[in-house]
Amino acid sequence: MPNDDPTYRAIAKYKKKAYDRIELLVHKGEKQIIKDYAASKGKTVNGLITELIWKEMNKKD
Repeated sequence: MPNDDPTYRAIAKYKKKAYDRIELLVHKGEKQIIKDYAASKGKTVNGLITELIWKEMNKKD
């Protein structure tokens, strides 16, 4: 059931307009391992994954 709160709807509308989504599938139990690792580095899972992708893309071969 969607949230009918106007603030929630405004945030959802902004996110839909400003961001693309990428779905990542991991095996059962791995999500928590990744989440804990990211937290240990002071990052969110999204922040950690984004940082690692950009580092890999900018790596000199």
